[in-house]
Amino acid sequence: MDSEYKRMLVLLLAGAGDTLLTTPMLWALKASFPSTQIDALVMQGPSSCEVLEGSPAIHRMHYHHFLKEGFVSSLKKCMSLRRAGYDCVLVPMPHNRLAYNLIAFLIGGRTRIGYEYSIKCGSMSRTFLTKTIKEDGALHLVENNLRMLTEGFGKTLTTTQASLDLQLKDKHHDFATDFLAQSGLLHG
Repeated sequence: MDSEYKRMLVLLLAGAGDTLLTTPMLWALKASFPSTQIDALVMQGPSSCEVLEGSPAIHRMHYHHFLKEGFVSSLKKCMSLRRAGYDCVLVPMPHNRLAYNLIAFLIGGRTRIGYEYSIKCGSMSRTFLTKTIKEDGALHLVENNLRMLTEGFGKTLTTTQASLDLQLKDKHHDFATDFLAQSGLLHG
């Protein structure tokens, strides 16, 4: 039932490319839970934030660079997010780090879903998550993350399309056009 989760937080603590690869999962989450507020926690600077900027799949984006901010500041951020009262915290692939799963645990949420990886890198997912999904090495990262809906929530995907989503602004189109024109690659 959609009302089971009022607020979800998706941890997107890897770089911009991995963040982009989670966009099909974010859209599938929004389709499966249309009245749930879906927020994202991003760590890897402006480029990761820009990947999600303007996405209708995300209600709010939080930014905190855990690696640069230090332990006390990072613990305060986790406690602040914990007070926000997320029902569910998701740790999509490829976040196979002990620290990422610990962050999910500290933020709380009665449901914390992530992956159990075939390569053990100290992720301790079963210790910090309430539900784990076994990584399927035969699937692309996008397909593995879509399994979060089918195996994590028992949802049926409403679409089989796994398109990446990047909300480009006019300034991005203008930059690309100028770059192509200056490079001699734009004809006509």
